[in-house]
Amino acid sequence: MKMQRGKFLTKFYKMDSRSAYCHGEGRWYHPLKGFPGVYFDHDGCVVFQTETEFIACPYLVFDNVTVTIPCGLSDSL
Repeated sequence: MKMQRGKFLTKFYKMDSRSAYCHGEGRWYHPLKGFPGVYFDHDGCVVFQTETEFIACPYLVFDNVTVTIPCGLSDSL
């Protein structure tokens, strides 16, 4: 099944978010721009309520343009 866009998924599941992204394998994302923010993969999602919670997450690897989760979203969080 093709992954839907984060915005579609938050509306479908009636979630309150200001930023949402999805990746089928859960390993690569754009940085969240607003909070609460959501990352989706094929197995579920994780919600970050605040920017502080997002930045402090030990499973996320930040660079200038992307956020990666080396073990994948579902396996890490």
